[in-house]
Amino acid sequence: MRLLPVLLAVLQAAGIVVADLLICYNAFRGTWYGDGWSVPDVNCQGGCRDDPFPHLKHLCMDWANRRGHFVFEGQSKRCLVLTSGDDDGATDWYERPCTW
Repeated sequence: MRLLPVLLAVLQAAGIVVADLLICYNAFRGTWYGDGWSVPDVNCQGGCRDDPFPHLKHLCMDWANRRGHFVFEGQSKRCLVLTSGDDDGATDWYERPCTW
């Protein structure tokens, strides 16, 4: 069991704002964690796609540069950075300010 999703749920329940997080369990599928919600089976493959799940209009994953960006309905571009990986192949992509 990965401890991070549990920690996020506790922080969210306590009313602490938590940035979005995408955990890719391999290079193909992952789970997106938002503020009080999650979406399983997200496509983590490199490249860009439109409407990968409801309310997410655009998602681009750039594995070579360890970054990505996304756009939710009614929002401007937001960015993800690959921050860590573990022995079971899972990678953590945390929301960070866009610098590219």
